[in-house]
Amino acid sequence: MSQAHEREDDPATEIPRLRQRVAELEIQRRAQQLSERLLPEIAAGASLARILDALAGEVERALPGMLASVYVHDAAAGVLRTASAPSLPPAYRDAVAVVPVAEGCGSCGTAAWRRARVVVVELATSPLWTPHPGFLDAALAGGLKACWSQPILSARDEVLGTYALYYREPREPLPEELSLLETAAHLAGIAIERERAERRLRESEERYRHLFETTAEGIWVVDADGRTTLVNPSMAAMLGCTVAEMLGRSFLDFTDEEGRRTALRNFDRRRNGIREQHDFCLRRKDGAPLWTLMTTNPVHDAAGRFAGAMAVVTDMSARRRAEEAMLRAARLDTAATMAGGIAHDFNNLMVGVLGNAELLLMEQRPGSEAAQLLHAIAQAARRAGDLAQHLLRFARGGEFEPRTVQLNDLVADTLRLEKNLTPARIRLEADLDPELPPIAADPGQLQQVVLNLITNAVEAIPDQGGIRVETRVVGFATEQRLEGAPESFARLPAGEYVRLRVRDDGSGMAEGVRQRLFEPFFSTKGKGRGLGLAALLGIVVRHRGGVAVHSDPNRGTGFEVFLPVSRGAEHAVPLAQEPGATGEETVLAVDDEELVLQVEQRLLDRAGYRVLLARNGEEALRVAREHRAAIRLAIVDLSMPGIGGVELFTRLRETMPELAVLFSSGHDPHPSDADQIARPGTAFLRKPFDGRELVAAVRALLDATARARL
Repeated sequence: MSQAHEREDDPATEIPRLRQRVAELEIQRRAQQLSERLLPEIAAGASLARILDALAGEVERALPGMLASVYVHDAAAGVLRTASAPSLPPAYRDAVAVVPVAEGCGSCGTAAWRRARVVVVELATSPLWTPHPGFLDAALAGGLKACWSQPILSARDEVLGTYALYYREPREPLPEELSLLETAAHLAGIAIERERAERRLRESEERYRHLFETTAEGIWVVDADGRTTLVNPSMAAMLGCTVAEMLGRSFLDFTDEEGRRTALRNFDRRRNGIREQHDFCLRRKDGAPLWTLMTTNPVHDAAGRFAGAMAVVTDMSARRRAEEAMLRAARLDTAATMAGGIAHDFNNLMVGVLGNAELLLMEQRPGSEAAQLLHAIAQAARRAGDLAQHLLRFARGGEFEPRTVQLNDLVADTLRLEKNLTPARIRLEADLDPELPPIAADPGQLQQVVLNLITNAVEAIPDQGGIRVETRVVGFATEQRLEGAPESFARLPAGEYVRLRVRDDGSGMAEGVRQRLFEPFFSTKGKGRGLGLAALLGIVVRHRGGVAVHSDPNRGTGFEVFLPVSRGAEHAVPLAQEPGATGEETVLAVDDEELVLQVEQRLLDRAGYRVLLARNGEEALRVAREHRAAIRLAIVDLSMPGIGGVELFTRLRETMPELAVLFSSGHDPHPSDADQIARPGTAFLRKPFDGRELVAAVRALLDATARARL
């Protein structure tokens, strides 16, 4: 025992063991210090490069002769990229700056692939290095002989990178060295995960900030007291404010009194945890209404207490304007239909008044009091017919006889008339383009447009002022949007146009007035019919043109009328009718209005014709079958219930192909009927007509039909 005890205490063996133990304790102490020093820096947000360089340096100081390197895993590319290698030979560091993650790609590539530590004692003979002679040659040239690599894994066991130690001589690692390697790899993993989490957070915040700043939707957050704590630029822009102007202000500041009551009720619903979507009208900074769709949610703090509300706000103003434009267009169409129907029936009545007045007049002594009264009746009936024509033009279905017109001549004539009627306090100026090309237009309707615009301009000037009338030729290569026009008529096709501009320096119009300008029966004057601009729009649209309006309160108003240029020949107009012609042929008169039939019968009887009557299409076909050989001409009302005028014409011509047909109506034929009405042996007589016009039209058509048969 004595000898054994002496051997155990032999200084020759004990001293190296003690030194080894001291070295182990020193490494352990260094590992502990490494964690204590770097963990606070990682938690404080030190940069990843700083942390990894510190890890490499500390380990190299703890293990003299050891060279450290850290790779970070690029999962998308499937490679490792050098993140820190302060002491490795530069040539080697460059050669292995990027290492594939795969078996046999050196110690680090293999460790990342295996997710396990790889210890290579001798690089020159390792099968993990020889497949890559470039890596191996660079390592040997740098004096590197051994490499131990520890994979850096995340909490979810994902490969984040590797931590490697190199020696300049072949050797096995000691347990404490591997422990320090594991500690360094663990700290590197914490730093890499923290940096990636922060990067994801920054990217997420940046995406959110970008979305918040650029989305077209408004985002509005208020606290429990309703004061704005967060708002994006879109929301501020909707209200005509800056973000700074909104922060700290109550949401109640952005609505009117009625809206405040609604907003408070809605906010109480948010307090009760109710989320919902609803319409709401805000008020812009300038006082204008802002119609919105709000998606609102309550906001709670970490303790679950109500902390305010958040709203995603969609500007519905454009949609609402479009809906209002559709409603205005619908009202316009409804009014137009009503006007057309009224005018049609009115014209039928005027046929009776004119015809009967003329029949009575034939029985009176010329110049007698009765004759004068009958003349007055006829004159009043004709004026009433003119009023009906205005209604029909408003309905876009009235008289339309286009001719080649020089707009300058028409404007000049109108201005001469208006100068005698315009108050002396108002200047009336003209600037007419002498090179203005012709247009295809109905002169009567176009003169109504000019008169309407000048009259409106005069009424818009309360005191002294001026009106400027200008004509120009303009060309558009692309479709134009007409400012101030109703949405249904706001687009003007590309082409060459004559532009008529009437500008006044009067009181101008507010936006609300301008939006309703072309509504039928809308007027700001407190008098009149309110049909002027609605009828004007109908006339211009019928001429394939457009109307634009520019106006600001207290800065005057400008109307622009665009009419397409006509470079062709003058449009055809109806043949002049020679009054006073008589005859003795048989005529079939077809109309659903009894008064019209009676007048036609009496007038034609006096002119010598034999007249057969039919009150609808069915009766007309029956009468035609019974008197087929005798009937030479039919007077057919276009607008009859049941079998209409055009259908009746077609069916009559099937059995009587040479029958002359005189169509009659209180309004122009529908475009779909134009081809039938324009066929040989037909003509058109517009109501109201007097006896001379009726007899002349019948005689002219009979004679034309007879000549065609020769």
